[in-house]
Amino acid sequence: MKKIRLISIMLTGFLFLSVNDCQIQRKETIEQNILGAWISNDDANLEINFDGNLRKDFYEGVLTDTYKYSISNSCGSENFSGNQYFLKSVDREDGSEYCLIIEAVNINNSGILSFTSDRGQLVVFNKK
Repeated sequence: MKKIRLISIMLTGFLFLSVNDCQIQRKETIEQNILGAWISNDDANLEINFDGNLRKDFYEGVLTDTYKYSISNSCGSENFSGNQYFLKSVDREDGSEYCLIIEAVNINNSGILSFTSDRGQLVVFNKK
């Protein structure tokens, strides 16, 4: 019986420490931290720039696309509750909507921006 109680206490303590290490970002924090230029971790020629409510994509320094973006709990038919958000980008030319799941935005000034794509791939950018 004592072993079971000891194991329960240890597991509870481990769970408490794990939860405290998680970083939960508020929408307002994400909106502030996302501003600026970000370089793709996979392709140094790809840069995205967030300014106000515009997202501008560049490749080799040439502007390729401009989107109006927002941070939202919903995108299309997908909805989140709590502190999980989408980066919702709407193409200014044809109105197409693109959604990425926000994983992290510059947590603890890490200089890292990460998303999960609609294909389930992790996409990582570094602050310029």
